[in-house]
Amino acid sequence: EARLLRWAWLRFLREAGDAGTAGHPSTEELVNEIAVSGEVRRAIEIARESAFTPGELETYDRFWDAVRRERTLISGSRKEGLQEGIQEGIRIGEERGIQIGEERGIQIGEERGIQIGEERGIRIGEQRALDLALSRLIASGISEAEARKLLGAESS
Repeated sequence: EARLLRWAWLRFLREAGDAGTAGHPSTEELVNEIAVSGEVRRAIEIARESAFTPGELETYDRFWDAVRRERTLISGSRKEGLQEGIQEGIRIGEERGIQIGEERGIQIGEERGIQIGEERGIRIGEQRALDLALSRLIASGISEAEARKLLGAESS
């Protein structure tokens, strides 16, 4: 690898001044032709920039400024979209939670209502049965006090 790198640098340094002219490969072709690391790519980029005319260098700088602005806008848009997505998820979650809570509350309310109704119905039924039994015992000639004592309903 060190030998290949030396060869590439020698070739680059020899041909860089003529890059892209008179049959010489351009710097892009050199970079694509040989495997180069990030540091070597940066060195080639610096060499290429140094060969620019002032107008080309200004165009080149504007290009990279535009790229940086776009990246910033994209990053900002992603963050904004993520934030909107989180807020929408929270809103949907809250709505769903409220809906589930209401459904569960209705179910619990119905169950509790049924339970209370059954308990009340049992008490009313027991009271009616007691009243009926009491009136039958009294009708059979037993005193009310004795009938209540027999039914275990002494204080009612």
